[in-house]
Amino acid sequence: MASSPVPLPLLPSLSCIMCQDVPREPVTLSCGHCLCRGCLERAWRGQEAYPTCPKCRPPPAVPTPDTVQRGACSEHGEKLQLFSTQDGRLMCPSCRNGTEQHPPHTLVPLQEAVGGYKDELISALAPLEARLKELQQMQCAQEQMIAQHRVSYC
Repeated sequence: MASSPVPLPLLPSLSCIMCQDVPREPVTLSCGHCLCRGCLERAWRGQEAYPTCPKCRPPPAVPTPDTVQRGACSEHGEKLQLFSTQDGRLMCPSCRNGTEQHPPHTLVPLQEAVGGYKDELISALAPLEARLKELQQMQCAQEQMIAQHRVSYC
């Protein structure tokens, strides 16, 4: 009894989400989508501060630097004290009330949101620092081997 081949749609990670080909210089984004480096660069061209997955397009999860620098709501002139967990925007107390321009949001105090993102960044940084240390040790070992080979051939 012959087995049937696995249909290609069951293997989505083997194709670029942009061009649908086998990824050339594959890049995997934090959301898990895979695409060619060239496709990613073309998709990200023109995106300024927070490039996102071309397929997911989630809103930025952090406030933009110009908003933080201003520190005040451009519409109400009040201090930005609240962070929307839905769209990553900073809001003033007047924005919280929910008008047509500002529909109701799930809001947290700004300092609480900053603390959450800080914790997330710290936990993401720990394995990267460990891997960096490991790679530096490997590099050092390789440099020592190269130095030994140079001495033995001279």
